[in-house]
Amino acid sequence: MAALGTERGFDRLVFFTDAVTAIAITLLILPLIDLVPDYAAAHPHGTVGRFIGEYARQIEAFLLSFVIIARLWLANHRALEPVVRQSRPLLTLSLAGALTVVVLPLPMALFASTLHDDRAGIGFYIGTMTASSLLLTVICWEVYRKPELPCCSSRPRSMGNDGIIKPRLRARFRNVADTPRG
Repeated sequence: MAALGTERGFDRLVFFTDAVTAIAITLLILPLIDLVPDYAAAHPHGTVGRFIGEYARQIEAFLLSFVIIARLWLANHRALEPVVRQSRPLLTLSLAGALTVVVLPLPMALFASTLHDDRAGIGFYIGTMTASSLLLTVICWEVYRKPELPCCSSRPRSMGNDGIIKPRLRARFRNVADTPRG
């Protein structure tokens, strides 16, 4: 499938996914902010330290989700850095990835609430992160196997030892991309 649209069109997709990520990260803090008036009403002489102690699970879930969403954004940014045009699959994959980022605050809120022992809630959280990671891997594969997408011969870079494409997977993708299509 040929590349679609213009550089400006692809830039709009990137700006959209960046905005989705920024909004999702912002939404993460709102449940913590909502706890402050209730805490202040219940503890008129409460302290910040006591607030942090009482809501440590929620704060930890916020920080973990912030790091996860930021890491997903960074991986997406690096994967799409050489791209100047999108393909229809790349557009679809990017929008699906944005959906997983938008959904992530919900399982985080469920996990951080009284439902933290619920296996289904934990599964929802892990499943959402797994879907995001898989979509990012497929996005990298799409960029790698479509030479018309990047502006040059560069390919998505690994994120290092904990990257989304390991050397073995990269070699596998290279073999698939180099296989003649009939």
